Amino acid sequence: MKFDPKFVRNLLFLYEEADFAGVNEKELFKFADLHNKSRRELLDTIAIMNKGKLVTNKIHYAGKTPMWIAEGSITDTGKDYLDKIKNPLIWKKTQKILLSATKVTLQSILSTAISVTING
Repeated sequence: MKFDPKFVRNLLFLYEEADFAGVNEKELFKFADLHNKSRRELLDTIAIMNKGKLVTNKIHYAGKTPMWIAEGSITDTGKDYLDKIKNPLIWKKTQKILLSATKVTLQSILSTAISVTING
């Protein structure tokens, strides 16, 4: 799967909007469909976001096959992360810089956005 920073950002907006109500599997699958993402891409992205402690969803597996996603919400870390990439101008500059990166990770998105914020 190719890591998609824009999809991560859009998912964080979804979680922020839901706030304490949480986001369930049905909402996530519908959101993925609206963004032309497969369920596999969604699951992989949620797993990355969960590992980065941005969201609290847990993916339940049968062997290596994902079976369902438990309802979850954005964490304080996720809120702080989104705050750094929320501004459209900061995000546009961050995306432009990330285009030249050989590998994009949650950390590289964050450090790039912080650099853009500081250096303009």
